[in-house]
Amino acid sequence: MTASVNPIRLFVTHAWVENDDYARVFEYLAMGKPVIAPSTQGILDYFDKDSLLFFEPGNGAELAQQIEYVFFHPREVLEIARKGQEVFVEHTWDRERETLVDRVSALFN
Repeated sequence: MTASVNPIRLFVTHAWVENDDYARVFEYLAMGKPVIAPSTQGILDYFDKDSLLFFEPGNGAELAQQIEYVFFHPREVLEIARKGQEVFVEHTWDRERETLVDRVSALFN
């Protein structure tokens, strides 16, 4: 997959919980690719404006503006993608597993 995705400059998702785009968001961030996503509660639970590019759901003009921003501001976008990677690292399976095990263990102590 990496070879076929490498030329891609960014990932745009239109949904969060309704499909498996949440996994793709993390996959692209892991590769250092910027992500543009709708500013819905599910994604805002993980990301902020410093770690992801957002558009108002259903607002095609705002989405187009964000795509233009990616094209015309590559340095700033790379920094946003880097911060998005930090969020990804915080939510890898190993980290999430530790949290889950700790919470379950607390129920029995």
